[in-house]
Amino acid sequence: VNVSNPVDATAPLRFNGAPSGVLPAGTTATTLSLNTDENAICKYSTSSGIGYSSMPNTFSTTGGTSHSQVITGLVDGTSYNFYVKCQDLSGNANTDDFAVSFSVASDTTPPSVSITSPTTKATVSAAIKRSPVF
Repeated sequence: VNVSNPVDATAPLRFNGAPSGVLPAGTTATTLSLNTDENAICKYSTSSGIGYSSMPNTFSTTGGTSHSQVITGLVDGTSYNFYVKCQDLSGNANTDDFAVSFSVASDTTPPSVSITSPTTKATVSAAIKRSPVF
């Protein structure tokens, strides 16, 4: 082994996964992100235990040490789990899942109603037709 140019045999370290916790109700999109300690290509899945080469989704911003992907279609009152694996430029891929988990709060605001027509104190009249009673 050349000491001045050692062989890289270690998969990238992953850290700073986001988002986490509970996002506000009404959130329909967020950015899934994480960092690695070396340049890498990162992929993700919504199922755990999938090998790197079989993961269906590659981050749209990846290749360096910051990785991100916009996730859309989020629904109030739902929890989300994304499992991330990365591979460095030497071909070392993670074998374990790096989980990024969050949820979107439920909408607990009751709907509001206002009557705009007829206006306040307006007189309304109409003929009422009775239905036959059987």
